[in-house]
Amino acid sequence: MAVARGTALTCATCLAAAGAGCPGPPVAPAPSVDAPRLVVSERGPDGGRLVVVAEDGQRLTDLAVAVDGADGLAITPAFSPDGRWVVYAVLSGDAYDRGHLWVVPARARSTPIPLTDGPAVDLWPAWAPDGRSIVFSSTRGDGDDGGDDEAGGAARPHDLDLWRLPLTVSDDAVAVAGDPVRLTALPGDELGASVAADGRIAFAHFEHDGATAGSRIAVRAPDGVVRHLTDGPAHGSPAFSPDGTRLAFSAPHVREGADGASVDGDLWVIPADGGTPAPLLDEPVTDESQPVWSADGRWIFATSLFRGADGAARFSSVVYRDTRDDTAVVRMLVDRAGAVPRLSIAVAPVPLDASALHGGPVYRDELAGILRRAAEAAEAAKAAAGGGADGGDR
Repeated sequence: MAVARGTALTCATCLAAAGAGCPGPPVAPAPSVDAPRLVVSERGPDGGRLVVVAEDGQRLTDLAVAVDGADGLAITPAFSPDGRWVVYAVLSGDAYDRGHLWVVPARARSTPIPLTDGPAVDLWPAWAPDGRSIVFSSTRGDGDDGGDDEAGGAARPHDLDLWRLPLTVSDDAVAVAGDPVRLTALPGDELGASVAADGRIAFAHFEHDGATAGSRIAVRAPDGVVRHLTDGPAHGSPAFSPDGTRLAFSAPHVREGADGASVDGDLWVIPADGGTPAPLLDEPVTDESQPVWSADGRWIFATSLFRGADGAARFSSVVYRDTRDDTAVVRMLVDRAGAVPRLSIAVAPVPLDASALHGGPVYRDELAGILRRAAEAAEAAKAAAGGGADGGDR
């Protein structure tokens, strides 16, 4: 899911000689609603909510309780570096054209805390490595929303720029510690920030006019200098690997077939200082975006969107693969009680249950079943409605 203009996070590896007494890999404890490892955004008839799920895809509980002002679509959750908090955006309005940031303790059914309000649209929050600030995209900057300016240049009230929000964090509370500081002032929109341990910020730069129209991956150095790493034209949602040496991002994949070329979105990876992209999560037909790494860099998660023949979004899933597995099987994080659209995922900085993840269903098979059952249900509903109109079955 890409949101623009209001429409729209290493465990050390043990290397030792045989017989040196090297401990084995950490083992994930049993899933716990008060120590969640995976949080997803699920969409329902009343908007979207954050849900704690186990590695086998099962829904465990809601993460946040409902509070006034947080009605809407909760998306793009992200765990704090210590795993104790989850920040996210809430989209609201008839066309989801308003957005504000909230934070909630990483425990079952906790009360969320507002971080931003006002007329600006605030989206795509990402934690700084020290957990003391949030980097996010915002339309603020027209002189009415407050905030300082580190980027220089004239503010443009309708563009999304990157901002940093300072926080005060204690054992049981998070509070805003000062005015937001603007970090970028590029033409167009800056979205989907990912912050490396050394302070580099990767983001997607959307330019709307000129020879470079489209979106490219860019990195802002700690001194404020911005460098574009890719040429686009439709590159987005970058994510630094835990060690900061690589960047995962979404980009189109052109496939040649007997009936001509087709295009879908996949995940790619490049060195963090630029280079040739290599496939990371390759799944035909669907569009993958919003990559999220596990803390050890082993697992890559993504949002996957299936579109109909008319190009309209039909179903959204959270998918993943084990980057250590040469077969590159893409699996789906699905609740066996029933498939619910899942829009994005946050992964806690803790070991994950590899056995449970490896047991997940193969994505393309599961998706085919979901679509088939949906079509059958639609046909049954149509038949029932027709029968009622005719006065019953004949």
